Amino acid sequence: MNNDKFFYELVSAETLATIIELRVHPHISNICSHIHDYLLDSPEIPDLDETQGQCLLVLFNKLETELNILFRKETAFLFPCLKQNPQAPENCFTRSAIEMIETAQYKIIILVTEIRQLLNNYIYKDWSIEFKNCVSQLFELENAVFRWIHIEQNYLFESVQKENA
Repeated sequence: MNNDKFFYELVSAETLATIIELRVHPHISNICSHIHDYLLDSPEIPDLDETQGQCLLVLFNKLETELNILFRKETAFLFPCLKQNPQAPENCFTRSAIEMIETAQYKIIILVTEIRQLLNNYIYKDWSIEFKNCVSQLFELENAVFRWIHIEQNYLFESVQKENA
């Protein structure tokens, strides 16, 4: 992580936005796609009771929706604005825009946490190999989401604020 910190501190807000748009968003979306496919193919998850299975489906669908909405907002409005105005990032990342992103990220964190709690902190029980793979993907998704949020909140927004100073 120290190498990441050094790297992210050296690049501009415009470069960070490009990295997030071209590498981070697609990586998270790809993981979601794998989980989504498993959950669609297994409407009744034999490894969970019916209520847990339904809760997992609802929580994951909400999570996937929130991620997609925020990704679209970032890639359709904020990042293009930043790329077109690299000398004035404050015009794109206003306090209200950052608060909107942080609010959406907070919702995403809550959903990821609720999925973790529902699945007993990802502690395997007598789960099938297929479901263990799905849970492993959920864990990978959680890590990717937290890393993305960390990069945005600690480097992208910080970079914009430094460029404004």
